[in-house]
Amino acid sequence: MKRIDIVVISVLSVVYAAIAFFRLGDTVTPETAWTPQLHGEAVFDLGGHHNSVELWFYSGARHSQFFSVALSADGENFTFIQTGGEPFRYSTNSVFRWHNYALNWSVDFQYVKIVSNMWDLKLMEVAFKDSEDSQIPVQIITPDAVALIDEQHTLPDRYTFMNGTYFDEIYHPRTAYEIIHGLSLYETTHPPLGKVIISWGIRIFGMNPFGWRFMGTLAGVLMVPLMYVFAKFMFKSTLVAFFTAFLFTFDFMHFVQTRLATIDTYVVLFIIAQFYFMYKYCKTGVSEPLKKILPPLLFTGIFMGLGIASKWTGMYAGAGLAVIYCFVLVRHVKNDWRKSLKIVLWSVVFFGVVPAIIYVASYIPQFGDLGSLQAFFTAVWDNQLAMFNYHGVYVLESTHPFSSVWWEWPLMVRPIWYYSNRTPDGLSAGISAFGNPAVWWGGIAAFFYICYRYYRTRDFCALFLIVGYLAQYLPWMYVSRITFIYHYFTCVPFIVLMLGYAAYDIKDRRFGRQVICAYAAVTGVLFILFYPVLSGLPVKIDFVVDVLRWMPGWVLAV
Repeated sequence: MKRIDIVVISVLSVVYAAIAFFRLGDTVTPETAWTPQLHGEAVFDLGGHHNSVELWFYSGARHSQFFSVALSADGENFTFIQTGGEPFRYSTNSVFRWHNYALNWSVDFQYVKIVSNMWDLKLMEVAFKDSEDSQIPVQIITPDAVALIDEQHTLPDRYTFMNGTYFDEIYHPRTAYEIIHGLSLYETTHPPLGKVIISWGIRIFGMNPFGWRFMGTLAGVLMVPLMYVFAKFMFKSTLVAFFTAFLFTFDFMHFVQTRLATIDTYVVLFIIAQFYFMYKYCKTGVSEPLKKILPPLLFTGIFMGLGIASKWTGMYAGAGLAVIYCFVLVRHVKNDWRKSLKIVLWSVVFFGVVPAIIYVASYIPQFGDLGSLQAFFTAVWDNQLAMFNYHGVYVLESTHPFSSVWWEWPLMVRPIWYYSNRTPDGLSAGISAFGNPAVWWGGIAAFFYICYRYYRTRDFCALFLIVGYLAQYLPWMYVSRITFIYHYFTCVPFIVLMLGYAAYDIKDRRFGRQVICAYAAVTGVLFILFYPVLSGLPVKIDFVVDVLRWMPGWVLAV
């Protein structure tokens, strides 16, 4: 690493950080909650008569909310809003986001009463808007429900991803919140480390969109210098390192997925790290002493443990690492079998004991208060069985309109549509996850080129990239459960490294550097072009349909 490398890394990381954290999410949302018992009531005085208002409420850490609403003109005689002759129960399956419902009555009303239809209702805030979409100043008649109107300034003009959860954020940030407050965890279908990491951002910035997305976005920023260092170590070229990191930086999936508060981001970060250290081990000479050979293996095991403790798909990377490790071990055995035996024994610790300790330790925030080691280990084991049954049975039977199968991912046949909304002036806002065409479609050609290069030259670097890529990709060919294009995210680091390999091969040829720079420029231009449908920035729907919808399966906005 030279001074120019530090400058390039710094500039690229700062630029990406500015883009990634821009419009990430609001920092202010309701924090206090009203938690009544069954049939608990909260009565609001709107300060004047209305015949039509919008009820807005912010749901808390409860997956299902059920409550009834009654209206009154005098504050004494209430009439419940009905449907089909029965009191209508408002319900929602989302958490930590705003919802709104229209309240209409045949006569003017001034008072609104909310009645809990469940034992553990949890509402964070309630507000009202009049027919002109202006917020109505309200007073609470019920003293024990004052938490419902103590944060009226947090009411947004409308719900967007900026002020609430979207897609799988209804699971993981909620679980992170429950970890912080020692509550029973709703989502236990994945190991806990990813949700623990999400909780760190919440502890710093609060339970708001910026807080629960911060750590994932920071992980996305950290991937940029890590990919640069990886490529520089692999190719020994500043130009190729910049090219590789630039492609990864402005890949659509990298941008979208790391700004969404789910656990997949951390798996990718740890996979990049473990393969980087495995490559360092591979490049350590067989004659080097153990004190130089073993540290890369130790760090490989540490990051492997962190990856698996975030999501089970981290085990796919472990299988690839095992193939590479055994390939290199043969070289060590031929040179010195006694030293090789020591490497194997230490590897049992690094790849067996260390990841196991990390994995089990990740459950301490979840089961650490059970009182005994036996209870702790029993709970951990029971969770493994529950996760296995969930992914093998429940998810197998699930369906989703934006699911896709493994062969469609490199072709980007079906992006996954995370979020959509319409602004009052008719603009369309959407967030979709798929790849940068220059990266993903170029990666298909790069993979076959790498295979050809290994066939002709037996170049170890080519083999390393082939194994790393296939370790992330091949297992999905045999998965019968519902899958999505974001499962291909773990392959993206190897795609850009393969493109970097191809760039290294042409950089010294005529016009080679110009081709590399032009390819990077196309990648950047495509990122700018598609930025609205990656970030939720409102644009005209005609622009999305006429310019950005390159394939029939690309539903990017409505």
